[in-house]
Amino acid sequence: MQKAAKLVATATMLTSIWSMPHTAVFARQEGAAFCSAPADLSSLSGVWSDKNAIIAAKYGAHRTQHFYRLEFNRDGTAKGLKSWRKYKSDGFHGFDVSGRKVYEDTESVVGIFEQSDCSLVLVETTLEAGIFKGTLLDDGRIRFTFVQAGETDPMVVRGWLSKESTLSR
Repeated sequence: MQKAAKLVATATMLTSIWSMPHTAVFARQEGAAFCSAPADLSSLSGVWSDKNAIIAAKYGAHRTQHFYRLEFNRDGTAKGLKSWRKYKSDGFHGFDVSGRKVYEDTESVVGIFEQSDCSLVLVETTLEAGIFKGTLLDDGRIRFTFVQAGETDPMVVRGWLSKESTLSR
């Protein structure tokens, strides 16, 4: 029961952080457009990656590779997979849902893209409950922060995703 209470407390804290106005999270120049959201949000579907993301974990700062295979509906709802793997042999590792040490992992995510401010929020669908918040920039990349709280493997990741390919339908 204590673990459930900690998860609720973590979710409450993260909700308050993510409820801040989007412009407070990412500074921008006055008058600069974030992006032009596509009319058909399903066009965002594809494989997105950052092969040099920065991760701050309780074991130190490291670089990791992140991949998101996302399928968007026309209304902006999304589902897919989030994967990471260590960048180089620097000793960095994470933990999977069962607590085993791993050097790469894949998890399911669900989320939604908001056309009005080009924001994307994804959540992991496992017990780790990581939260991804990103912004589609006018150059087509997604600037993101990923937060995962908890005792086992707390971390914060910062990166810029680029679309590598589209999904075949």
